[in-house]
Amino acid sequence: MWRGALWWGGYLILAIWLQKFFPGLDALAPACIICLQEESRERSMIFLLFCIIIQEGAGTFPFGLSIVWYSLIMLMYYVGQWFFMSGNFMFVAALSLALGLGRLIVAQLAFFLHPLRPDLPALLAACALQIIFTPPLWLLGYKSRSVLRAQR
Repeated sequence: MWRGALWWGGYLILAIWLQKFFPGLDALAPACIICLQEESRERSMIFLLFCIIIQEGAGTFPFGLSIVWYSLIMLMYYVGQWFFMSGNFMFVAALSLALGLGRLIVAQLAFFLHPLRPDLPALLAACALQIIFTPPLWLLGYKSRSVLRAQR
């Protein structure tokens, strides 16, 4: 139990550090995918709540849109699970493409709801970061979680 808590805490620290150096990246999204793959609804909801609180505090999205973003991640995960096996790298690669598009949709919603002017190059860069970083972060997390579970 403590190893799992340390792993999640370590991932949170790594993700926050990555977000500092890559503005616009949500490095917590791959961990959300891992949490959803472990099929513990209670743990997934608690982790998603932590992610929402962290992203709201970090200001990654305009106020309130982190809930929309993480709801979209859950929706895309469960819809994608109908078509692909969720532990598959190709599933996560396709999901990361969908997340890049979802990032664009959430940003458009922000521009509609808040008096913000879109910075299209920065927005497209954030979408590209999400597409590029999600699969390797997921793979690193998924493999390390597998090793941790095997040691139990």
